[in-house]
Amino acid sequence: MPQISVILPVCNGVKFLSRAVDSLLAQTCRDWELLIINEYGSDDGSAELAAQYARRDGRIRVLQNRQRLGLAESLNLGFRAAAGDFLARMDADDISYPERFEKQLAFLRAHPEVGICGGWQRHVRGKRCWVHRPPSDPARLAASLLFTCELCHSTVMLRRETVERFHLYYDPRFQAEDYELWTRAISVTKLVNLPEILGDYHVGDTITLRKMGALEKEHGEICAAALERNLGLTVSRGGTALLNAWRNIFRHEQNRKRREQMLSEYRYLLQRVYSANCTTGFLPEQALLDVLRRRWLWAKWDIRNEKATAASIEGVFRPMPLAQCRWIVQKLQKC
Repeated sequence: MPQISVILPVCNGVKFLSRAVDSLLAQTCRDWELLIINEYGSDDGSAELAAQYARRDGRIRVLQNRQRLGLAESLNLGFRAAAGDFLARMDADDISYPERFEKQLAFLRAHPEVGICGGWQRHVRGKRCWVHRPPSDPARLAASLLFTCELCHSTVMLRRETVERFHLYYDPRFQAEDYELWTRAISVTKLVNLPEILGDYHVGDTITLRKMGALEKEHGEICAAALERNLGLTVSRGGTALLNAWRNIFRHEQNRKRREQMLSEYRYLLQRVYSANCTTGFLPEQALLDVLRRRWLWAKWDIRNEKATAASIEGVFRPMPLAQCRWIVQKLQKC
């Protein structure tokens, strides 16, 4: 029985599939199986290419969907068919660096309290690239996940026992099925990012305006549900709209009076999050205040923007002493 089961869904991804599978074959850790799940209607040669790999390497299996399942249910199918103790995510157009499995497996073996382990990832679009460096500390990561997705999906390795025990399967009702899952996972297990680059993420075509609108609305709903689930905080419909992290709706608002009103509502929402956490004790105060500071800097001054490098962002958002964080909250009350 392999230690690791790699779950790789594909839908008309023959263009990049070889690159992805070859990066798995190059892993320094050899004790794995690969489940390639070909979506119903994927007819560009992906299934045939996957079958060729399976004939050459007995660790590779191909599962063919007999009906259109979508990404979330395809992933759930892979989770349930897996034989390994650990479940590694991989996308058909991404790359895993050779030591990814070895490093994650060693970390999870040494830290049984951690149920999900991700890492940093290089995002590549043509000749442009940047590195996504999400938080590595479990408390800061959990606090960040209340507002935005800070796990690179195709770097993630999950403990199968944790998945099965807490029913951590993907919900097909969401397009951002990974982010929704992480907001449930922080209630029951520790999540960690290794502070090193584990692979490359291929940035595809621009998201359509229609899909972007749906993702923005959904993101606010996921955040609101996470705040209620983990902090017991109920967010109004208007507050849910303010939780959109796909774009800075405050800076995009042209009406100055309306913008100030939105910022006032958002400031009050952040204060309520802080107060709710003081009551529940769900997160360490320092970790949450750090994240609240980041959200406020982004909302009011647009510190985080598309042109900023991950390194410069980390410099602006460096951790600060708890007393200074409390001072930030007091300032928010007066802004």
